[in-house]
Amino acid sequence: MPAGLPWQPQVPPQMNMAQTRQARRLYVGGLPMDVTEDELKRFFNSTMALAAQGPPGEIVLSVYLNLEKKFGFVEFRSVDEATAALSLDGIDFRGLTLKMRRPNDYIPPVGGTPGGSTINLASQLGVVSSQVPDGPNKVFCGGLPNALNEEDVKELISVHGPLKAFHLVKENGSMTNKGFCFWEYIDPTVTVDAVEALNGIRIGPRTLTVRRSLPKDGFSGGAGGFDPSNPLSALGLPALPAVLNSLNSAAPTEPKPTCVLVMTNMIGSTEELVDNANFTDLSEDVELELRKYGEVRRLLIPRPDPTGKSVRGLLKVFCQFATPAQAAAAFEEVNGREFGDEVVAASYMDESDFAAGNL
Repeated sequence: MPAGLPWQPQVPPQMNMAQTRQARRLYVGGLPMDVTEDELKRFFNSTMALAAQGPPGEIVLSVYLNLEKKFGFVEFRSVDEATAALSLDGIDFRGLTLKMRRPNDYIPPVGGTPGGSTINLASQLGVVSSQVPDGPNKVFCGGLPNALNEEDVKELISVHGPLKAFHLVKENGSMTNKGFCFWEYIDPTVTVDAVEALNGIRIGPRTLTVRRSLPKDGFSGGAGGFDPSNPLSALGLPALPAVLNSLNSAAPTEPKPTCVLVMTNMIGSTEELVDNANFTDLSEDVELELRKYGEVRRLLIPRPDPTGKSVRGLLKVFCQFATPAQAAAAFEEVNGREFGDEVVAASYMDESDFAAGNL
């Protein structure tokens, strides 16, 4: 293997492999329809070998693919290597962005991450994650010209440092951006200078609004907060209707979140809901995707009535999270994202209506 950072993952003895299998497997989403198990296995073996120095042998033991759903499961030889591979979320594979997640049956260990310390492969390979976690170094940028694509925006903001994560929010069913994005730098110390330098830059007719992102603890203003319905709150100024209209593209008004999120275009047809096996696979896929944003209290996917009776909420997915903040986090990432061959549209639902079954 090429020389890299010192990395000595503890490979479990053969007798313990079955016990650690759950922690050694990762979900991989966003795969092309024609990928093979051998190709994906070679990809991860070679990619991880570029940044790691470990015991000889193959890092990936096996790969399972569900190409109809464009996802798979990759089994690594050690818990350490599986945990390290999580940092490859957002890596490019044949022009597509892969999603790396823990599988649905993963149970976090008591006391933290299994296997001890791990290497951040993303920082070594220049991988920029598509998921920007909430935190003090998450940056918001509004007022982007709609003609800019991901590479254009990345080039602009990367002048101040390499990116750890980046998400350009796009219009439903389109590659056109909605005028705003989020990102985080690998070096958090550059955040303050980058925000100061980028805020107020004019690009054509637009002026950028750049600031640290609003924490997902609600959408009220308050000290140091930002109210999406009043972009001037970041400056300590009251709302002015005329100014709000002119700044609408820079800071779009967010709907008030509830605990219940409704999603369409996750289900292609009612045929996916009739067969029990297909329905089980679909439910697991959807819950796996949503659980990374928070605690899923209830997932409801209405199924066709065998007698032909009309069913409320058919072809929609309803998810009740533990808190509105978790639903808001899911909304930000799921709305406008591809799921299969469709683009998901998300909205909030009144919790009392959901409890009453008014779908």
